[in-house]
Amino acid sequence: MKKKLLRTFGLLLLLGIVFWQTEVPVWAKERTEQISYSKSLEQKPCWPQVKALLESLLTDEVHVEVYGQSSWSGADREMEHPAKYIFAVYLYENDFSYDFYKDVLDRYLVVLDHCIEMDGNFTFYIWVEEDGDEDVIKTDFQQQLFSYVLAKTSHERALEKQNGFLIGNSPSESNYAIPYYELMEEPIVLETMGREDNAKVVFQRSYEKMHDWQEQIEGDLTLAVRFCDDFNPEDTERYIDPGKPQESLNSQELTNWVALMEVQGYRYWLDKYGAYFPEHELSFHSDYGEEQEAFYEMLLSERRNYLTGQKGSGEAKKSTYTVQEGDTLWRIAVQFFGDGKRYVEIWQENREVIGEDMNYILPGQVLHLPDIVS
Repeated sequence: MKKKLLRTFGLLLLLGIVFWQTEVPVWAKERTEQISYSKSLEQKPCWPQVKALLESLLTDEVHVEVYGQSSWSGADREMEHPAKYIFAVYLYENDFSYDFYKDVLDRYLVVLDHCIEMDGNFTFYIWVEEDGDEDVIKTDFQQQLFSYVLAKTSHERALEKQNGFLIGNSPSESNYAIPYYELMEEPIVLETMGREDNAKVVFQRSYEKMHDWQEQIEGDLTLAVRFCDDFNPEDTERYIDPGKPQESLNSQELTNWVALMEVQGYRYWLDKYGAYFPEHELSFHSDYGEEQEAFYEMLLSERRNYLTGQKGSGEAKKSTYTVQEGDTLWRIAVQFFGDGKRYVEIWQENREVIGEDMNYILPGQVLHLPDIVS
């Protein structure tokens, strides 16, 4: 009888412990550390420098979780510039409220994917490269933070029923668990959606948020940006080995194939449009004022010059164009006129060269362009 009572008491005690433990979910408990990581990372010889870099970039309003990868070769495909270590870092806002953004998510589902996923966190990377006998620590934190702030601010403007987004496209962003490592040091590519004047407000507010962050940390948030008309790296199947059809690839080879296509697609876009949308350095050390206004107007001017058929130097575009591999009349119309629908005018101007099928043009054909400006 006594043993039965003891067993009953023990069972009730165990159940009480279980209910007590599950009463407060783990995720709801107050965090005590700003940087969470596995103790195994402390065995990496570069960890002290990596942790110091993180501490120099984070404000009190966020916390991060750090995950390590032994080397670049641990990724799913061979990289062009192997480094010693790479760390994936997940940043979370401590006081983020998803409900605040729910309304805009319901009403603006046409916004770019990474703008829709407004859940108070983003991922960035830190990697270690060898430079002689020294280790060099690099990160894409600045680019990813600015892209996140732009997306968040665009959502806030939508909640104010103002149609104007400013998107920060990261060339390294992929649909897989790992980024395109080769492109992680590339500048953020800015792109507007909706009214241009409202997008300018997004730029100003985002700059002010970045400036507030800069004022709270020891690190430097300076980054490089481009400002384009339509960021859409083109498919580049011609860069892929044609001896192996896509249909014959296994899942791993297909992942590599898509990644290579995306990386080369960005480089092809850069070769084609980089001169029109040059790289600029953007620092957040000063308050928003005339200098920042002029910076944004300069970006707009470069895009207007492109859309009206002028180069940045004010020099008029040539009146002829030699077709390149992969070109279409639509793409050529976008490149020179900023309007793909004007491909019909190019075809009509070059009917004797192209023939009756406007969807079939050949590399090396020299096309005469209509008047550059409508």
